[in-house]
Amino acid sequence: MAELAPLQPDAESPPLSPEFKKSDAKTSSKIVNKRAIIIAGIVILVLFILVIVLGALLGAERAKRKDYEETDEGSTGSVAVSTSAPGPTTAGTEVWWNVRLPDNIVPVHYDVLLYIDLKKLEFHGKVEILVNVTKPTENVLVHVNKMNITSVFVEKASGGDPLEIQRKFWFEKNQFYVIIMKPALMKGQYKIKMDFKAWLTDDLAGLYKSTYKRKDGKEVAIAVTQFQPTDARRTFPCFDEPALKATFTVTLAHDPSYISISNMPIESTETQGKWQLDHFEVTPIMSTYLLAFVVYDILCSTRPIDQVDYAKDNAVVMLDYMEEFFNITYPLPKADMIAIPDFAFSGMENWGLIMYREAALLYQPGASSESNKQRVSAILSHELAHQWFGNLVTMDWWAELWLNEGFASFVEFYGVNATEPSWKMMDQFVILDMALAFSLDGLANSHPIKVPVNHPDEINEIFDSISYNKGASIIRMLQSFLGYDVFRKGLTRYLNKYRYGNAKTDDLWKAFEEESCVQGSCKHVKQMMDTWTLQMGYPVLNIRDNGNGKFRVSQERFLYDRNANFTSKYQTNFNYKWVVPFTYRTDDSKRTSKLLNMTSVEIDWDGNGWLKGNEGQTGFYRVNYEQKQWGQLTNQLENGHTVFEITDRAGLIDDSFNLARGGYVKYIVPLNITKYLAKEDEYVPWAAFDNNIDSITSILSQSSPAYKYLKKYLQYQARTMYTKLGFRESGDHLEVYKRSLVLNIMCSTGEASCLRNASEYFNKWMKDPENNPVPANLRSLVYFHGIKNGGVEEWDFAFEQLKKTTVASERTQLLFGLAGASEPWIVRRYLQYSIDPDKIKTQDTTSVLTNVANYNPNGRQLTWQFIKLNWDFILGKFGGGFFAIRRLILGVTSGFATEFELQDLKTFNKENHAGSGARAQQQAEERVLANIQWRKDNEEDVGNWLKDFLKVNNIPLN
Repeated sequence: MAELAPLQPDAESPPLSPEFKKSDAKTSSKIVNKRAIIIAGIVILVLFILVIVLGALLGAERAKRKDYEETDEGSTGSVAVSTSAPGPTTAGTEVWWNVRLPDNIVPVHYDVLLYIDLKKLEFHGKVEILVNVTKPTENVLVHVNKMNITSVFVEKASGGDPLEIQRKFWFEKNQFYVIIMKPALMKGQYKIKMDFKAWLTDDLAGLYKSTYKRKDGKEVAIAVTQFQPTDARRTFPCFDEPALKATFTVTLAHDPSYISISNMPIESTETQGKWQLDHFEVTPIMSTYLLAFVVYDILCSTRPIDQVDYAKDNAVVMLDYMEEFFNITYPLPKADMIAIPDFAFSGMENWGLIMYREAALLYQPGASSESNKQRVSAILSHELAHQWFGNLVTMDWWAELWLNEGFASFVEFYGVNATEPSWKMMDQFVILDMALAFSLDGLANSHPIKVPVNHPDEINEIFDSISYNKGASIIRMLQSFLGYDVFRKGLTRYLNKYRYGNAKTDDLWKAFEEESCVQGSCKHVKQMMDTWTLQMGYPVLNIRDNGNGKFRVSQERFLYDRNANFTSKYQTNFNYKWVVPFTYRTDDSKRTSKLLNMTSVEIDWDGNGWLKGNEGQTGFYRVNYEQKQWGQLTNQLENGHTVFEITDRAGLIDDSFNLARGGYVKYIVPLNITKYLAKEDEYVPWAAFDNNIDSITSILSQSSPAYKYLKKYLQYQARTMYTKLGFRESGDHLEVYKRSLVLNIMCSTGEASCLRNASEYFNKWMKDPENNPVPANLRSLVYFHGIKNGGVEEWDFAFEQLKKTTVASERTQLLFGLAGASEPWIVRRYLQYSIDPDKIKTQDTTSVLTNVANYNPNGRQLTWQFIKLNWDFILGKFGGGFFAIRRLILGVTSGFATEFELQDLKTFNKENHAGSGARAQQQAEERVLANIQWRKDNEEDVGNWLKDFLKVNNIPLN
């Protein structure tokens, strides 16, 4: 989640600042013993940091803001300038109309002093920025947002009187504070000194207020940062672009009853009147968005908690693994990790102070489920991977976001696999990252992995499945193409070359190409990978019989709506053709590879037996066959499915369903493939099936015969596993995953024994609230169906438990369960609670809304109407973020499948801007249009196939 400025290809790593060298020397003995550093950091985590996460609820109103007026031009300083004044409004050619900072001033070092008042919910401070002026300029621009500037001075670094400022103003459009000098600054070093004041709000960005409740019920405020991508400028004036790296010396002033932490260890502490000042060691060279600090009260750090052991133990192993994987020692003296009561994202990779949402870091045996455990492990691994890929080497600009997020999303699977090999994470990749990326990138309104972005809203838009999941998928494909050894050593080559600096996508491709040549097999990486990063979408490979023992493999762009009429703002020079590392296997051969260089290739095969394309599902493409070949694959699955790897079985299911959804094949193909599933004992193929059936179920009319027949078919296929696994708590990780999946199928399709067990568990809990009898891995299911089959008493009971719980994962399960209410008035109340921070955390609002819309049979339209009525509030709260608003729009509308819903959505979108969710609005319309067409083309055929199957197997239709 970062970017950096490129170095020359053979340049040495940038030198550390003298201050950091001094700090580094002081901790050199620790750095020699990397494991000691890692363990020390985690000890800090356990004993002093993570305890602040328990039982937090949002609270308190925003502090009233005092606006200041712009004053005195033509002075050496500035008394007070309000960010409520927008600056020039008539477009011109001045430098501040460019959204990017000019390149003639480069920051070298920041001294940041912040006085943080958690009683008044405000902060003020000073920043002194040492800069290099590389060519004469009269314009000094720094980023500023949502704060008042109370004084400004510019002076030579060597000393002397402040220089004359001709004019100064805040330019709201591009969030610049503009200082116009008289005369112009010449080449050399200068200091920019600014005083400022701002407020601690609860909007989860910049330096903001979070809260938690003590056991005595007292609510306590803490101060937390979240700077990525463009919110460091909300805390202090800065050059807030990832390539403008510098070192930082941070001093935090706070009430002595509080504690502060930051990226680096505390160097010294002093008292200054009512303030305690913590002076932190200087940081390494890094981007502004990676700076972080937290101020919290001493009492919350004195009691141990029982939810950190899993994260602590795994983090030590994972950091060791990452050092080995990248072949580069972790460069900081500590690796603290902290769970935040109110946090917008799952995790944030701040160097030396990684932050997490509570449910993403805390795991309590007996209360947290296996899915909670896997989530904790995956996010730990993702953020730790960033310490190298993103922090040590950062992207040059946000257009290269995928370099950070795609790689961290891929490497996280290796980190989890290193600690939990029995989970088969490398197999799970195809149902997690790859499936998510396929779904979004199959739309005409997708976007390339590498995409031009400038405005913060545009930057926020690309924090999506394309940058994360597709990025990870094409890296996985590249690793398979290059081989593991070339891939890993190529990464080390890249990281060493650009360490403490910035890089671009082409720099990575060059490193891989160089390494492949060193190892004796030069690969044209850029030639291949440009087709995957510079154009959106992905191909479907069609395998057709040419006769004479030859089959032709050709390609076309896969689209869910093949007749999509759109004009893309993203032009491609490749005409939606890809360089594809095609692999295949037949029933009598091993893996074979062919490179499709944006055209087609012929393969030798007699057409007998079966041929499975994309062997291992390592390629980011789908494969379509002629009917005869689909039949051969189906027969093999029925007669001996274990001949295929787990990923290949999941791939056949996922490809066939999505090809049918796009009209490439009839639904008879995927439905025939699923007939073998009663024999399937692996989780990943079942999950691929479940994902695709969910998408069908969500758009089928509940009054249609197809919907009724599908429920019976699902029960038939899941019955064997349901009987085998039972409604109990036992087994290893993947057995628990299978049980959760199959119980969800059986309960959601109305299986009486499943619903009875869920209600019995819930009722037992209501009778003895202090001793929850529900097994941890059954809680989401039991809570949902216990509430769905109950009434207001059950719902109110669960909501009381939500308010009381100190277990993060339990809160997540309860939030989901509360969405199951059957009575519309209870659903409306829950929706209203979702935007009341005294009832539901702001970070959980979108989860509540999407849970109700997607899982409650009555919830879709109730949620949509609620969103329309409260849009101004929702947009104000989430429109500037980079996950929430997009997930809300796509999540709530995913099941829309009628012309009325489409027109309602179009009207709403036309009349309401969605900030960073603008692209999601377009994608939502496209998906709804595709859903409508799907029902016209497929609902009857699917119903007929299911009806025939039920008859053949003597299953009653009613």
